[in-house]
Amino acid sequence: MKHLIWILCLNLFLYTTLSYAGNLPTQIILYPQQKEQVIDGFGIAQAGWADKLYEHHKRTEVMDLLFGKDGLCLSILRGEIFPQSPTDTIDKSLKTKAQLWVSHYAQDICNVDKLIYSAWTPPAHMKSNGKDSHGFLKPEYYQAYADYLVNFCKAYQENGLHIYAISPSNEPGYEAPWNSCKWTPGQMGQFLSENLAPVMKEHCPAIKIIYGENPTWSTPQNPMLQFISSDKFVNEILDTYPDVTGDMFIASGHGYDIPVSEYFKDLKDIATPIIRYTKAIERGQNVWVTEISSTDPLDAGMANGLKWAATYHDYLTKANINGFVWWGGAIPTSNNESLIVLGKNGEDYSLTKRYDTFGNYTRYIPVGSHRIRTEQVSLPDTVRVSSFCKGNQHSTVAINPTNKTITCRLAIKGCKVTGNLQAYTTTAKKKWEENIIKPNKSYYTVTLLPESVTTLVGSIN
Repeated sequence: MKHLIWILCLNLFLYTTLSYAGNLPTQIILYPQQKEQVIDGFGIAQAGWADKLYEHHKRTEVMDLLFGKDGLCLSILRGEIFPQSPTDTIDKSLKTKAQLWVSHYAQDICNVDKLIYSAWTPPAHMKSNGKDSHGFLKPEYYQAYADYLVNFCKAYQENGLHIYAISPSNEPGYEAPWNSCKWTPGQMGQFLSENLAPVMKEHCPAIKIIYGENPTWSTPQNPMLQFISSDKFVNEILDTYPDVTGDMFIASGHGYDIPVSEYFKDLKDIATPIIRYTKAIERGQNVWVTEISSTDPLDAGMANGLKWAATYHDYLTKANINGFVWWGGAIPTSNNESLIVLGKNGEDYSLTKRYDTFGNYTRYIPVGSHRIRTEQVSLPDTVRVSSFCKGNQHSTVAINPTNKTITCRLAIKGCKVTGNLQAYTTTAKKKWEENIIKPNKSYYTVTLLPESVTTLVGSIN
């Protein structure tokens, strides 16, 4: 009898527990007191493509779409440190003229506060092969190249541009057929520690140094491809050079998937894991994605927009990045490298849905925000939610890739819910469409449309 009673009690307990769990309201809970990384900003690169934008007849309109208050409101612009002759820090080429125009428009008209520039290669006369592509920087030119980078900063500053950071090498592990230069982690660590950091501290102390920037964010599965891994490159430098430390440095990586078929014909592309750069964070360094896109055939639709929204989310929540820079702001292209596709006639342009979903982050997450803990209760596993807070403003981005409408609550732990919530929704037919949501006692009732990205902005008391 006792055994039977015990079984009946256990069944009653399980029934009650499961019934309660099944009746939990679908909700998103924000924890503004539990802060993660600070957000330095979002941006694009126009490096190598500034001339195409400069020559476009609607260049100011396109720039406003990228950096203006009615566009993406981006705060980071990435340009290129061109390999000049020994005496020309700023030459008179179209590429340089175009880059200066783009940089000034971003800074002076759109109030962009983070201009960053990466070098694809040192000047050819400093390299082992005397060419702009391939080869390596000869050791006897390490200090000369460091001085060259300082002179670039000074020249741009004299031109009225306020540089936030420079990078001595774009994709240092990859000897590309375009402008490129091979660096090992040991070579780069020595250059940063003994040459570049000392002269930057002396002459340009406010300008930060970006390093890493290899093609993949982390180590691919195949060990033969570790030479293009950013986290491996960064970690080896930090393990060997303890003085590469502090917020003077920004650890960075690119977010490309590896077309392994270039090396192994029977394998498909391998995505590299999105991980945290723990060693860099422990050294007091912020971490950025400084380049990401894809070169598959052009897809401007919502499926692609949702794919990239999930990628933005994963880097912010899994890698704890502080800054995110898309590769191509506006390019005449037939693939997915660009947010805005410029018409080759110099007259037309078109927006992509990855541009729209990027805006669900860039427009509503202010620079200086902290990511905060977010809990999802009874939402489908494929729904991604991230939240941010600055002062009394909170911003939540919810990605619903399912084909169903989801109605859920949004609650804020430890805070009173007051004031309306602004919802900005992007779907295949909508872009940042605004709706007002009134509070309902201790929460808001939120609707996430099928295949949508919704940003929810409100105030905390």
